[in-house]
Formats: sequence, structure tokens, C-alpha cells
Amino acid sequence: MPNAIFYSNYSVTLDEANPSIVWGGSPYLISGLYANTTPPNLYRSLLHFDISSLPSDIQIQSCILNIYVTIVASSTVQDLFTPYLVSSPWSESTTWATQPLINSSIKGTSTPISNIGPVTFDVTPIVKYWINSGINDGLIINSSETITLSTKTFFSSHYTTNLSQRPFLNIQYIDSYPVTVFKRRFETISNNFTTSTIPQSSSPIDVSQISNYTIFIQNTGTNLINLTLQISPDGINFVTEAQNSISTSELIPIVSRYLTNYIRFVYNSVGGVGSFKYWIIKQS
Repeated sequence: MPNAIFYSNYSVTLDEANPSIVWGGSPYLISGLYANTTPPNLYRSLLHFDISSLPSDIQIQSCILNIYVTIVASSTVQDLFTPYLVSSPWSESTTWATQPLINSSIKGTSTPISNIGPVTFDVTPIVKYWINSGINDGLIINSSETITLSTKTFFSSHYTTNLSQRPFLNIQYIDSYPVTVFKRRFETISNNFTTSTIPQSSSPIDVSQISNYTIFIQNTGTNLINLTLQISPDGINFVTEAQNSISTSELIPIVSRYLTNYIRFVYNSVGGVGSFKYWIIKQS
């Protein structure tokens, strides 16, 4: 099953005690209630993810939001944190006083957080809404907002020291219209993939009915891509056929040296999100 990684492209903290303060550009986000002062020391975190490169006709199977908590007000205080759908536009200049609308009926799973470390939320309903409606105003992470000293600080979209600790979505999906049939003398199938620094693999591609074919791979992103072609007799057990590092805009051909029933691609990009396109051209 194909999957795609999307890092947050912008984010901001909302601060009720300082309703006009702009937090945009900070490498940190804060959520939770610190103290019941007047006004309360309460924080919420807005995150946006650009998933526009995903085809609109795919079927989302699951989507996991990953964040990394780096500071807690008290490691003995646990609170539930929940992602909710944001239903109006915002930017990194947004403050508590100008915060967007929230649709609390569309939300992810609630996750208890007490200490530092990686945290995940299932946000499948939110991402399905973005895909199905074509409207993506991001999401917000809120605490229960009733427990003091529950504030958790996690890395934002501006954190650059360790990319894997920035907020990101891991989306698994099914292509609605997989191309598997060749009907012309010279026939082509192609597809586009989004890459990340985390290695991913494509679904198996059936080439059992093709006698002669050439694979073309083009790096369509802005980062170097490492790509491995794997082959398989049964679509389950795979071995490596070829490995390539592909520069930005570079187009390379790959010709398999072996007879095989299935192929797949294993890929990752260096330094951030990337993308590539493949073509399989066969002669009858």
C-alpha cells in the first residue's frame, strides 16, 4: 500500500494570556493550560500541511500525525490532547484574538501526554475531509484545557536541527485507478510519488505479461533521491536489482537484467520532502 510523508509547512501558537502576541516563526509550539490566572495561561497550536500533491481520487486508508514533545511544565501532570479540524483560513500572523474557527465534530484521536518524546495521533477523519472537500485549513491541537501545569512544548514547522522531529503526517492510501493493462504496440504506464527522508516502498507492479520494457525515473522535486528497483517472483519476496541516486530534474533509464513477475520501488529523499515520476514503456 503506497504511503506519503508530509511535513508541516507552517504553524503557530495561540496564547490566551497574550492575545495579540504573534508566535509565528518560532521553532516551538505550545498546547495546554499552565495556570488559571485572569486571563488563563492557556495555549493552543495550529498546524498546516500541504497535501495538494496527492491525487484527489485516492482512497485514504489511514493518517497518523507525529509530533515530538521536548519540554513539559510538569512530568507528573498528564492531560489529553486532541487534534481538531480548522474550518477557516489562518496564517503565521494569527493570534489568539484572531484565531480561526474549529469544527469540533471532525477530530483525531485523543492522546494522553505527560512527558517528553514522540507522540502520535490518528487524524484520518481530518485528512479525509481535506481530500473529499478540497478545503484544507489545517488542524489545531488542544488539551482538555482544565488541568493546570499541563502545557507541552513540541517542535514546530520551523525546527531545523532534526527534521524527523518536526510535525509530519504519514498517509497510507489506495490508488483508485491503478494502471495494469497494456493495449498498444508501444504502451506506457506512469505514476508520481512523494518522497521523504524516511524510506518508503511502492505497491508491487505486475510485469509478468511484458517481455521487453524500459523504466524511466525522473526526479521532479528539489532534493536528491535514492531509489532502488526491486524484483520478485511472487509479489511478496523482493530482492534488489539496481540502486541509483537521482539529482534534481535528472531522468535515468533502468533496464532489468532478469525475468521477473513483479517490480517495486524503494525510495527516500535527502534533506527533506521530494518527488519523482516513473514511466514503464513496453513493446508488444
